[in-house]
Amino acid sequence: MAKKKKRRGAPQGVDPNEKRRERLEARRQAKAEAVAAQRRAQKRERVVRWLVIAAILLGTYWILFVRGAAPDDFGGHTVEHFSTAGAGDHTGEVVDYESNPPVSGAHSGQVGACGTHATDIPDGEEVHLLEHGAIGLLYQPTHDEAEIGELEEIVASFDAHTFSAPDEDMDTPIAVTAWSHKMDLDSVDEAAIRDFIEEFRAGGDAPEAFQECPNIAEESFIQIIEEEPTPVPSEEAPSDGEGNN
Repeated sequence: MAKKKKRRGAPQGVDPNEKRRERLEARRQAKAEAVAAQRRAQKRERVVRWLVIAAILLGTYWILFVRGAAPDDFGGHTVEHFSTAGAGDHTGEVVDYESNPPVSGAHSGQVGACGTHATDIPDGEEVHLLEHGAIGLLYQPTHDEAEIGELEEIVASFDAHTFSAPDEDMDTPIAVTAWSHKMDLDSVDEAAIRDFIEEFRAGGDAPEAFQECPNIAEESFIQIIEEEPTPVPSEEAPSDGEGNN
């Protein structure tokens, strides 16, 4: 006759209800910890959100009440203010700029060099320079040579964040430019130009004024003109009836 299998019971001294209670308690603790972690994360998110809002409000307050608006003139010369749009917007397309010369907007991914230039800087590269906090001293190539030399000397007196170049498409003899600001001049006013530079150089509204821009370009527009050969007039052939029989 086959023996009946004995049913296994709980080990002696162990209460099955106690084990069940321990498992339930462990699950409750895990759930409570998960809820607490979620609440901590939500609290951190709220703190970060309020910090961001506070930073925006503080920045707005600084711009409106502490820094103040950009000056409207230097030495009686009007400073025009333009849109600051286009920061960091690089393009290879031709851009229809708001001003001439341009002072903001989409621009080339290439950036020109600070310093003195003997030839025109492409608009897109020039705007990129302004985005880096550089100040442009631009002039019509037909402008008075002595005054062009003065502009180059002003640029050379700084070690960074200034540049000069001819621009034959300008409507005025001289234009002093910064990111989103422009001052037109009929002639050199060194005091006004230096005040403009002091206000906006490596700062102002330039979105990337932290970028380095040492004055490494050392071409002189005046030197190029002086080195150009003087054209020799061609001899005219004698006309009929003059010295001919």
